[in-house]
Amino acid sequence: MAERKKKGRKPTGPEPAPTGRRPNTVSMILVGVGILAVLLVAWNMVTSVSDRTARTVVELEDTSSQALVEKGAPARLGPDDAPLVVMDFSDYSCPACRQFAALTKPMIIDEFVDRGLVRLEYYDWPTGGFQHSVVAHRAARCAGDQDRYWDYHDLLFQRQDQWSRGSDPVGDLIDWAAEIGLDRSEFRSCLRSDAHVEAVSASQLLGRRIGVTGTPGIFLNARDGSPVRVGDEWANRSAMRDLLTENLERLGALEPGEDDSDTDGSDEGDSDANGEDA
Repeated sequence: MAERKKKGRKPTGPEPAPTGRRPNTVSMILVGVGILAVLLVAWNMVTSVSDRTARTVVELEDTSSQALVEKGAPARLGPDDAPLVVMDFSDYSCPACRQFAALTKPMIIDEFVDRGLVRLEYYDWPTGGFQHSVVAHRAARCAGDQDRYWDYHDLLFQRQDQWSRGSDPVGDLIDWAAEIGLDRSEFRSCLRSDAHVEAVSASQLLGRRIGVTGTPGIFLNARDGSPVRVGDEWANRSAMRDLLTENLERLGALEPGEDDSDTDGSDEGDSDANGEDA
């Protein structure tokens, strides 16, 4: 008989590994991180080239007194014909200036500006001792381009600790502009340029010309001579109220005893802190 041939069996061992190699997850992550790093570097290069944000004062071609007055025109609050002008030379980064803005300025506005007796003028005076001051002063003027100067002015002092101590406040300053209803794109274009830097520089130089040595530098201008610097009265609402009343009585804008503003004791305990010298 013909001999039967046994059918061979297939091997029962493990199947051979496929010749193609699967992507390594770790490698993919590393590649992704590398691509992201390259993109970030490229973005930083682009923004550093396009970012023309003026951050320091500049030299001015015309430094005559008239040119400084015109170019460094302050923000004004109150009637043009007010008999007395309060000139405030301040730095948005200065803690003592924040104190004046928070405690004394509201009293001046409520009791004197709103009655047509005083005009308040705010002058930019970056001391040079704070790295972001010029940007902040420019930001307030950019807000002024959209008729919101004083709103942004107050916001800068209220959030002083947030923007003055960081590495670069520009992003926050732009976000806050949008927060109070400003056109974000317009404000960003203004701030990321050199807009208003000459105005800030002129205001600072004007202050030096009339004797500002530290902030806040508060002066009274009765239009009958040179501005006179206010002493420590700026730090105490009651003392500042009395000083303004005395000057207005001297000018005939108030009759003696006419100013009967009720302080209801709220002026007690005002700080007598001194200004921040440059």
